[in-house]
Amino acid sequence: MMEKIRVDVATLSERSKSFATKEDVQLIRTDVQKELTNQTRWLATTMIAIASVGLAVAKYLFG
Repeated sequence: MMEKIRVDVATLSERSKSFATKEDVQLIRTDVQKELTNQTRWLATTMIAIASVGLAVAKYLFG
């Protein structure tokens, strides 16, 4: 019984080396927030550009 507990503790100890720390999670969170901000800016800029081109084409065709 004690040998099994030793093996289990050793296994858990080895696995714990690959666990994420609070710093790891915070770093990933920061990276995701930056990428989401960049994607939102890109999307908004693209939508404004498409709307502008659409209005210019409509003015040219119907104006």
